[in-house]
Amino acid sequence: MRLVVIPLMAYSSPAIQFTGVDALARSINAHDQAVKRVIAGQFYYAKDEATTFAKQNAPWTDRTGNARAGLHADVNIIDQGKAFELMMAHSVEYGIWLEIRFSGKFAILMPTINYIGAQLISRIASSINRMEAMQ
Repeated sequence: MRLVVIPLMAYSSPAIQFTGVDALARSINAHDQAVKRVIAGQFYYAKDEATTFAKQNAPWTDRTGNARAGLHADVNIIDQGKAFELMMAHSVEYGIWLEIRFSGKFAILMPTINYIGAQLISRIASSINRMEAMQ
């Protein structure tokens, strides 16, 4: 972008004319899309990581294996990347009781989100820093 100052008259204030605004807007949009792709990629990676972590670290003793097998995560990208969600859930109807009974003694969803979330934020920041260093 270039700034050009054009004096109109000897005693008047100069007019300011900006050039290259369209190129700047395209560059900002391209950077925004690149950052959103990085974030989405990290969320999708974290989805599988969260499912694996929850299944490996669920604190209860299996009887049928259904609760552990039914742990799953999903990613939701909201409004074309204005927000991202990593969701975790049980697929068995008694999963809620594993989470809340005995003051959360057998809970795995929030511990997983807390653990994976910290890693996710760190990886997103690192990826964006590397992306910007290459430019």
